[in-house]
Amino acid sequence: VRLLFVADELPTELRAIIEFMNEKMESVEVLGVELRRYTGAGFRALVPRIIGQTEAIRTSKRRPSASRPILNEVTFLEACPAIARECFADALREAGERGLFVKWGTESFSLRVRLQGGDAALLTAWAPVTRGQHASVQGYLNGVDDEEKRQAVRQRFFDLGRFGSSGKYTAALQLSDQEAIQLTRKAFEIVWEVAAELRAQQTVPSEVTGAPAQGG
Repeated sequence: VRLLFVADELPTELRAIIEFMNEKMESVEVLGVELRRYTGAGFRALVPRIIGQTEAIRTSKRRPSASRPILNEVTFLEACPAIARECFADALREAGERGLFVKWGTESFSLRVRLQGGDAALLTAWAPVTRGQHASVQGYLNGVDDEEKRQAVRQRFFDLGRFGSSGKYTAALQLSDQEAIQLTRKAFEIVWEVAAELRAQQTVPSEVTGAPAQGG
């Protein structure tokens, strides 16, 4: 299902609602379309601008194609070039050991951590099924309503080097050489760290749950 808000101008409040709904409703794609009208000497043009269509959203809501089955670990690794296969195999194994779960698509898998308020996605890995000759990874934080935290997580991927911007919250890297493979391994380390941080933030210290101290 795709839900569209169409207007000549979308206010900031509505844009925030679109982003919020997009993150919370996994089976519904929510987009805003601004249609600006321009007139000149004898002509009129409507120029659309799409709000809310980030790479992370497209990844999480991508429909399985009838001609392309959902991948699994075996078929994903088979589709990957040899240079990236061991890196992804190690990451999938460690993700299971650390309690993260894998969501498979027709071209990719995403690593997610279960939280009290829902799932948070941290990284998507792409096999070169229909996306060209290189495997790639995209690091981000999706499913957490904390703008500063999401930007901070993307910056951690940028700090590794060679990661480029792909949308407002996403950092992307092609696995084209051995240096990129080493950076991808470090990117997975960031995923483990952020997952642990998110889980720790949900743990309430025992001191907080006790009775407040009495004043003297």
